[in-house]
Formats: sequence, C-alpha cells, structure tokens
Amino acid sequence: MTRKQPADAGMDSRIQAVGSGQFSKRFRRELKMALGILLIAFIGMSVISLLGLIFMYLLKNERAKAAAFYCMAIWGMAVAAMGAISLPVNFTAARLAAWAFGFLSVIALIIHVRAKSKAQYMTAYVLVTVSVIAGILKIFL
Repeated sequence: MTRKQPADAGMDSRIQAVGSGQFSKRFRRELKMALGILLIAFIGMSVISLLGLIFMYLLKNERAKAAAFYCMAIWGMAVAAMGAISLPVNFTAARLAAWAFGFLSVIALIIHVRAKSKAQYMTAYVLVTVSVIAGILKIFL
C-alpha cells in the first residue's frame, strides 16, 4: 500500500535546496521566468512613462495636452503606490519617500486646476514629470 503525498510535498525539497545553495533545474527555470516577467513589466512601465511625458510636452492641442497631463498624473500616483506597496512594512522611510513622489502628482493636479498663467501650468507639468521619473527610479533602485 502506497502512502499518498500532499500536493506541496515538493516545497520541502525546494526549501532545503535554497538552504544548501543548490537549486533544481526546474526551480531555476521558474525563477528566471519570474524575473523575466518582472523585467518586461518594468520596461513596459518605463516606455509608458517616457511616451506619456513626451506627449505631455510636445502636443500642440491644449485639450489633448491636458488629457496627457491628467493621465500622467494618475500614472505617477499609480507608480508611487506600486513602489510603496512593493516594499516591506519595516522599510518605513523608503515607503514614505515613494508616497511622497505620488503626492507630487496630487500637488500638480491642484496647481493645474487652479492655474491662471502659463508659468503655473508649466510648474504642474514639471511636478508630474518629477513624480513619474522619481517613482520609476524608486522602483528600479
């Protein structure tokens, strides 16, 4: 009579392999695949950020420019949230820094809504740019 193994019986051997520094071929392949997916996600986020910022500055139509601004402000907040949530709870300073980058987008939105001059609009654009770039760099570093 054979004894039935639980579904996660292979996990014990993986934990032992990690402790001894030896990985199975399958585990190394899965690890590479997971890191590859994260790399693709990061590259995608970087491309979205770069294209959005370029459109925000180069569009001539004011309505399209405002739409690009609002999209990038929301994107800056989303990137900041991803950066803050991805950190462990005991990394308080790093999490606060990530949230601060998102808060720059909130400030930019307030300035943009209340803006009456071209300089105020440009200040809002620069704040969103700093928010998005700093958020992406925070995730990368």
